[in-house]
Amino acid sequence: MKSIYIGIDIGASYIKYGFGSTVNGLDFFESCENRNTDQISLYETLIRIINKLALEHLNNRKIAAIGLGSPGIIDKISGMIISNCPNMKYWVGSKPGQILEEKFSIPVILENDADLMTYGEQRLTHRHHKTVLGVTIGTGIGCGLVSNGSIYHSNYRSALELGHTIIVDDGKLCSCGKKGCLEAYSSAASIMKRMKDETGRAFSLDDILMKYYQNQIVFTDVVNDAFNKLSQAIANTIMVLGVNIVVIGGGITESKFFDITTLAGKISRYLDRFSLDDISIESAALKNKAAVWGGITIAENYMENQPH
Repeated sequence: MKSIYIGIDIGASYIKYGFGSTVNGLDFFESCENRNTDQISLYETLIRIINKLALEHLNNRKIAAIGLGSPGIIDKISGMIISNCPNMKYWVGSKPGQILEEKFSIPVILENDADLMTYGEQRLTHRHHKTVLGVTIGTGIGCGLVSNGSIYHSNYRSALELGHTIIVDDGKLCSCGKKGCLEAYSSAASIMKRMKDETGRAFSLDDILMKYYQNQIVFTDVVNDAFNKLSQAIANTIMVLGVNIVVIGGGITESKFFDITTLAGKISRYLDRFSLDDISIESAALKNKAAVWGGITIAENYMENQPH
């Protein structure tokens, strides 16, 4: 029986999922809104997704393993989401890998969602680069690093929490409880909130970016401030790590008005002139499928490395 690999990307707003393999490509991809408000309801949603894939789409193919991306800091020993999940606070303390392994009796490889986005991009579109930095901009701001073909994990479990680095001393209150975090200024959700605070009206991200590129004053003020702070943080990370390719993904890049050259230009202003010729800043080639692809490829890689 032919083996297939499932990738699932849990986001605060949407859950994306699909299956495939690096040989045959992505056979199926779909997403649904994440309206869950507690661990049990999210577990039930994940179980329904896997059952749906198995019953409706796999055509008697065997699920060999699942790659699961989750927001938050993950204890790699216990498999628990231990912190920094401010947009899904109810998810802290959960062990989704363990729950799904027990339910389906198949391996589940649990990783941070930004890590999986970066891993998918490196494995499928940037294999010639040993080191890739990934940044996701959506409800929150995530960051991942693939080095020598593997996801980088800190001994302290909290590496590359770019969204929760302090960009303004005693600044805006972040959903994580700290003040001045990058995420409070530069995530897609915070940009929309800031526009509502400024104008008294709710705007979609598409509308905000469209009006930004039309040079409408209030919109340019808010978006420039968000992009400048984001660019400083990304440039600082580039300078510390010495990476030469940065992949930008997440919900903001799905807007038809998002232009990577604007953000890349701002990042370049904060880099030294010796670095500019060697650094590439790109939108995720796999777009909103990147973390699902990352889940598929990390599950496939896991199984290939198991003793036969």
